Amino acid sequence: MSNLESPTTNITTHNIVGDWVERSVLFCRNPTTGAVEVRPAHRDKVARSLARHARKIKRRLFFLQLRLQFEYFALKARRATLVLRRDFFRDGKKSISDAHKTLP
Repeated sequence: MSNLESPTTNITTHNIVGDWVERSVLFCRNPTTGAVEVRPAHRDKVARSLARHARKIKRRLFFLQLRLQFEYFALKARRATLVLRRDFFRDGKKSISDAHKTLP
């Protein structure tokens, strides 16, 4: 599709013989603007369909956020254990080296 063509032109002439928009149950062509529009009798059906897709996207994003929060918590826990382990071994080496010193 070139930049000069409109998206509705691509919809109406996409390798289909005849003007399918004119015969479609859901769509009609506005004669003043030439735009493809949803027929008024079927606007609620299209709106419900769009709402259903929006709910699916919302649910998918919710689970993605939940997974990312869980992974972030796992990373924080891993970092905390590494810091504790580092501090434990650092203090352990320090106490072992202090044990060999002679007392005054």
